[in-house]
Amino acid sequence: MEPRASKKLSRHTKKLVERITSGKSPLINAVVAGVTTTDKTEFIHGHGLRDMNDPSSVVRDDDQFCLYSCTKSMTAMAALILYERGQLRLDVPVNNYLPMIDEIGKIDRGQVNKDDGSFIYPPERPVNKVTVRQLMLHTAGFSYAFLSKDYFRLAQGKFLGDSTVNPTRAFFTTSNIPLLFEPGTQWMYGYNIDWLGLVIEEVSGQRLGEFLHDNVYSKAGMVDTTFHLHDTSRLIKIHKRAPGTKKVTMMNAYQAPRDPPQDMGGQGGFSTVEDYLKFIRIWLNYGTSPDTGANILSRATVEYAIHNHLPPGIRVDFSNIEGVNLPKGLIADGFTLTGNAYNTTNYATGRPKGSIYWSGFANLYYWIDFTNGVGGFWAEQLMPFGDLYSILNYIDFEKSVYEAVKSKAKI
Repeated sequence: MEPRASKKLSRHTKKLVERITSGKSPLINAVVAGVTTTDKTEFIHGHGLRDMNDPSSVVRDDDQFCLYSCTKSMTAMAALILYERGQLRLDVPVNNYLPMIDEIGKIDRGQVNKDDGSFIYPPERPVNKVTVRQLMLHTAGFSYAFLSKDYFRLAQGKFLGDSTVNPTRAFFTTSNIPLLFEPGTQWMYGYNIDWLGLVIEEVSGQRLGEFLHDNVYSKAGMVDTTFHLHDTSRLIKIHKRAPGTKKVTMMNAYQAPRDPPQDMGGQGGFSTVEDYLKFIRIWLNYGTSPDTGANILSRATVEYAIHNHLPPGIRVDFSNIEGVNLPKGLIADGFTLTGNAYNTTNYATGRPKGSIYWSGFANLYYWIDFTNGVGGFWAEQLMPFGDLYSILNYIDFEKSVYEAVKSKAKI
């Protein structure tokens, strides 16, 4: 990036982050934001408190976050590595690799009793088999408890057992996560990439985190990324905003699992903004890490993966979810084989069509722009997802990046 444009953008981001995380009652407890081009990190700015109850826990640029769904793109990269090696086929039934998925039944909407979480009538076997591609595209039929009333009812009373709070393979059953529709017929966000993580473990013979460490993290110089965080001294804790207020407090009842029995490919990673920007650079460079020169995927595989792969008539669609208030007017975008959505239109921020993007549950947001060779990551640890103040300030951040792009700066 041209030095003057980079400095101006850096100053703006620093002021933005400091403004919303400062004072006795900050709008957000902690933010770390950074921008990368194809070859290097332009800047990272962090500010706030890791723990609102501890005034000494001042945020640093290299602090760690639970990535939540920002983990998904890493798991997708692992699957593409196995695909490229010929060890994993995308259009075959998942039961070829993971027979336990055949035990999952399909239910109708409203089939779970709201009083006791039991099935009103038994689940049925789906007609279609779930494929690997459907897991990668979120068209298999799985959902989440915060998106489906039936899943929510099934989850009642299970939060101390086999759940995402204490994940094991025993969680992956019809009694927890049934199919909500015939595989391949709709788009629904859910546990698909967690299932994909199990497939990767079966095919590779390694735990998901071990496979990613050996084939992605170590090759890209990502030293602070893991599924098992034993040193929590740099971990920003999960906070929450009280409904209808600006008040932010520590979330004492819940923190992300730091050493889970099962590596959850859809939500279980921890990382830093610096490491995640290194990961974004692998995509921006079509499979090669510019930080180390390592070839992680072939250019042909990445070029294939980054396009919209949803079948005709199916788009990323949050209109069919239940029990959560998301911003109105969300664009029905495509979805790629990279664990990311695909921009089907130019965004108002300046982000062009053909970019890919996703987010994490604690208000983490990133995008990868192949047209301009730029990406950004805005990381928080604040609940609930879709927090208005978080979104508005993230949009400010992204817009400022594209103001630099429009200024004819060399990127």
